[in-house]
Amino acid sequence: NIKFTYEQEENGQIPFLDALITRNEKGEIKAKVYQKKTHTNQYLSYESHHPVHQKLGVATTLLQRANTITSNPDDITVKEENICSTLSTCHYPA
Repeated sequence: NIKFTYEQEENGQIPFLDALITRNEKGEIKAKVYQKKTHTNQYLSYESHHPVHQKLGVATTLLQRANTITSNPDDITVKEENICSTLSTCHYPA
């Protein structure tokens, strides 16, 4: 009993896995990181009693995902700033 879901394209955009694929009027495609509206930006707190490599892995993974998925350099900069502010609320050092 496997049930499948799918997304409909709206305004030339469709979420696919971790990416939001956008198609403009010329048919050009660009991608950026997609998060659902219900995403809470809560990650492993830096003040927790986890090993440091796990805490660094959170930051590394988020930044690597932004650089891998996002196709526009301006969007990468915006996403990196968002990641930095989000991690600072989780007490990560600059």
